[in-house]
Amino acid sequence: MVTSEDDSGKGPVRRRDESAGAAGTAAPADSSGGEATAAGDAGAVAGPATGGGAVAPPPVATSAPAPPAKPHEAVLAKKPADEFDPMGWEVPVICKDCDKGFNVPYRHFQVGVVFHCPHCHGSYVPKMTMHQMVRDTFETFYGRRKREREESARSGGDEAAFKRKQEKEMEEFDKRLDRLAHEMRPAGKLVRPKGIGAMFT
Repeated sequence: MVTSEDDSGKGPVRRRDESAGAAGTAAPADSSGGEATAAGDAGAVAGPATGGGAVAPPPVATSAPAPPAKPHEAVLAKKPADEFDPMGWEVPVICKDCDKGFNVPYRHFQVGVVFHCPHCHGSYVPKMTMHQMVRDTFETFYGRRKREREESARSGGDEAAFKRKQEKEMEEFDKRLDRLAHEMRPAGKLVRPKGIGAMFT
């Protein structure tokens, strides 16, 4: 009698295991929604089988390259300063220590301002007479040059001839500045380099 009861009790258990193996399902789902998960897995498995292959990943969106700049939209080069603007004027000077030339801004060429030579780092300090000579030379030349240009624009004369005339005057002005640079004697004691540095002066 005990054996028959054990056999009868094992019978239903054996049938449930066989039915589960035949269906090919996962472990029994719990009451928190496991059945939906199992159904989703079954759908994922069935999807590639019905489609005939693996599902391709969605295309990645990429930004299109920026169009090339148009010629009229290109960055314009910085325009040269107006020749009549004192902000662009430069004064050539000769260092009193190494006798080498360098330029200083006209707007800073004032009495008592200390400049330093880029070659030997010696000091260069304009005096009152130097300041007056430089101011008169620049203002006289550019003042006359501007008046002549305005008169030529009003009269409508030969522009090519006028341009050649002003180019020649500019060359003479540069020579005048070079002579002035050698004539000026800045304030301060003359300091000559010594030792091996004196061989290169």
